[in-house]
Amino acid sequence: MAGGLSGFILKVRKAETPFFARLKRLVLAAAVSEMPVPGFTRPLWSALYHGRMLAPELWRRLLSVAYRSPMFRSQCARVGSRLYLEQIPRISGRVKLLLGDDVNISGHFNVRAGRTFDDPEIILGNKVFIGHQVVMQVARRIEMEEGAALAGGCYVTDNDAHPLDAAARLRGETVAQGDVLPVKICRHAWVGRGSFIMKGVTIGEFAIVGVGSVVVSDIPPYSIAMGNPARVVKKMGPPVHDDRSG
Repeated sequence: MAGGLSGFILKVRKAETPFFARLKRLVLAAAVSEMPVPGFTRPLWSALYHGRMLAPELWRRLLSVAYRSPMFRSQCARVGSRLYLEQIPRISGRVKLLLGDDVNISGHFNVRAGRTFDDPEIILGNKVFIGHQVVMQVARRIEMEEGAALAGGCYVTDNDAHPLDAAARLRGETVAQGDVLPVKICRHAWVGRGSFIMKGVTIGEFAIVGVGSVVVSDIPPYSIAMGNPARVVKKMGPPVHDDRSG
């Protein structure tokens, strides 16, 4: 039966005879045909369109408020108001999470805690944005100040994950305390998609890190940096709306 149907479809595609050629034209015409939409029905179709767009968002918001947020809050030392989650962050190891108000975690967020210090901490200030598939590897402290943003796919770490000495790695030792250097992303800094922020780095306020950059040294405030390793390519002045710029 399946073979006969496949053979029939093949004949239609090839238009082997006048009959199959006419049938192919009918199929193609049906594929591009459309139902007329009288003008008086446009409000109805418009309402249906917006309802279809709105319903999934309302459902995601309900899940965030009633399910994801309470579950995640139970793992945090402090959480401010209006936390928004699209997925439940994955937390590996013991870490102290301190979140301000209006934190937006958009998509999957992976937190991996090291064993070098007893209480590694991640501090997310007010209005911090975390994009989809962001990973933070923390052994001591990673801090993002107010309004700072990490685009999707970024990786932030305050350590090398393993000892630099090969013998120490083979013995299964943890990273030495002296090799752990905190990371700070200052207020309103923006890190582009897929960038790597390595240990000991401070990204200055209002700085921008270009897509796919590898940041191994400090980025000064009000500058644009990109590349591997990231280098400053442009200096900017303080924004006119910044109440501290004067």
